[in-house]
Amino acid sequence: MKTNLSKSKYCDAFQCKKKLWLESYKPGVGETVANSSALENGIKIGELARNLFGEHININYSEDLEDMINQTKKILDIEENVTITEASFCYDNNFCSVDILKKIGNNYEIYEVKSSTKVSPIYLEDITYQTYILSNLGYNIVATYIVYVNRNYERNENFELDKYFTIKNVTGIVSSKILDVENNINEMKKYLENKEEPGDCIDVNCQEYYECPFFKYCTKHLPEKNIFSLRGMSFKKKIELYKQNIYSYEDLLNT
Repeated sequence: MKTNLSKSKYCDAFQCKKKLWLESYKPGVGETVANSSALENGIKIGELARNLFGEHININYSEDLEDMINQTKKILDIEENVTITEASFCYDNNFCSVDILKKIGNNYEIYEVKSSTKVSPIYLEDITYQTYILSNLGYNIVATYIVYVNRNYERNENFELDKYFTIKNVTGIVSSKILDVENNINEMKKYLENKEEPGDCIDVNCQEYYECPFFKYCTKHLPEKNIFSLRGMSFKKKIELYKQNIYSYEDLLNT
């Protein structure tokens, strides 16, 4: 089964279209930026959140995405009320897996789980993309939520799962953004049709949501000792200098 976009690629393009292009055409020039302990923590948080609503059915990851989709459909066709984790869907070659999907009769609720302690704008793009796919497949999405870690929770002898997480209803926000998704997807796919590497796009978005694995590649034209290697200066300030053609330590000293 051919898929053009996944929710992670959609979010990558929301951060930077060139990031999506490089992942598609030059993945080897990227670097590993994810902290292994942070990644493991994210996985643990996701697995922990699966128990928020009691019994659930998990769709195990498979490289055969169609198998995951078929498993999901089979369960939803049989069960009237069910909670599925990693429920998988594809619409018009756009794929997503939903962290937690609750089916209540003919109504559905989407829960996107994050290991963060706050709701980032890119999380809203993520869940809106999922809602777009499921809605176009005919599922009646009545509510959407971001599940994230409650920074004020103080753990004691008895771990309280429901207090460890904060569940934020973002249904209204998603409804206001969903009409943009199709245009966004079309723009992303059109962007990927270009076989020639896009030009310079260094900006604050390079580090705004997720650390970009291609940042070093995109700044390879700069001297080894450049403004981005400076400590004690915000990334936003460095971008301001970059846009003023101030690249090296020497450039900075001469301003």
